[in-house]
Amino acid sequence: MSFEEQPDGDIHGECAAEIRRLVGELRNANAESEHFERAWELRGDEIERLQDQFDACSPYLKEGETPADALERLTKELDAERALTVKDSA
Repeated sequence: MSFEEQPDGDIHGECAAEIRRLVGELRNANAESEHFERAWELRGDEIERLQDQFDACSPYLKEGETPADALERLTKELDAERALTVKDSA
């Protein structure tokens, strides 16, 4: 029996069950969407924070050098300076 066969216009049987199922799916989709939107906002904040940190490092980078490369280079330079300071104090 199809919906069109119901003369009183009431929702019967399978249609009512399908509507309940779809309402549940819609609630789940809305909850997931809200979770995604919040996660997206948090990622945006994280990206902005990282960009600020990168911008702060930029003056210390040589052409084509990554922040990791600069950190390694500067650590070596600092270690060399420390070694000279220790040598000069002895």
